[in-house]
Amino acid sequence: MIIRLFHMKKIALIQSGLLAGLTLGFFAFTARADGMDAKPGTASSETNTAAAQEPVPVSVFDTSQPYKDPFFPNSTRKRVQVAAPAVVINTGDASQYALKGKSGVPGQEVVIINNRNGAAGERVDVTLPNGATVWITILSISEHSAVIKPDGQQPITISLPKEDW
Repeated sequence: MIIRLFHMKKIALIQSGLLAGLTLGFFAFTARADGMDAKPGTASSETNTAAAQEPVPVSVFDTSQPYKDPFFPNSTRKRVQVAAPAVVINTGDASQYALKGKSGVPGQEVVIINNRNGAAGERVDVTLPNGATVWITILSISEHSAVIKPDGQQPITISLPKEDW
C-alpha cells in the first residue's frame, strides 16, 4: 500500500513538472516571437512608422437615365419620373364645398363641411371632390348656411340642401 502511494506521488510530481516546463516554454517562445529578446535601445524602423494608406475609391452611379437593375430586372424603383402638369384648382368656387349638416345649441353650433366638423372661428382642413386638401376658416354659422373663407380667397356662403331644412 505504501509503495503504491509513493508511486502515485511520483507520477503527480512528474506531471506537475511537465506542466510547468510546457508553460515556461510557451511563454519563452511567445516572448521571442514578439521581439522581446531584442536589445534595449535598438528600435526597429518598421515598427514605429504608420503604414501609408491609399484613399478608398468612391463609387459614382449615374441614375439620371433609365437603366435596368441586373439583380432585379423587373424592378420599377429607379425609373425616371416625368413631372405631371400642374393642375389649377379653384378653391374659391362654392360648388367645391358641401354643407352636410348642422348641430348644437344656439351660440355653440357645429357644421359639417365636406365631412369635416368645425365651429365658428375654427380653421379646418377639408378635402375637395378632386382629392385636394384646403384649409378654410368658418367665419359664421346661421340657421341654414355657413360663411367660410378658404385660404387666400374671398368669403363664400354655403347652404344646406333645401330638403334638409
